[in-house]
Amino acid sequence: MGRLKEGSGGVELRVYAKLKVIGSAQLETQMATIAQSVYLDSQPGLVCKLKGPGTALENPYVYDDAAKELKAMAASGLVEIMSERSMQYAGDQLIGEITFKRLN
Repeated sequence: MGRLKEGSGGVELRVYAKLKVIGSAQLETQMATIAQSVYLDSQPGLVCKLKGPGTALENPYVYDDAAKELKAMAASGLVEIMSERSMQYAGDQLIGEITFKRLN
């Protein structure tokens, strides 16, 4: 189950998994953001494109948020940004396309 969270000018999509049901209480744990999942699914050394249309990242604001998270991962040394293309959407400057390479 995913949840959208709006705030600070962006939209964040986090993925949740239900672990178990105890009586009537359901316990949930936060799994990973989409960018973290894409990072974990990528292979070190290969250039990957963050896909948008036809995925959970089809919304330009969600894509922009995931791309910005990849850029933060680059600042931490986890990935290298290979290319980035900006776009205008509803008067906002957003990241419209990004490719990266996982470093480790």
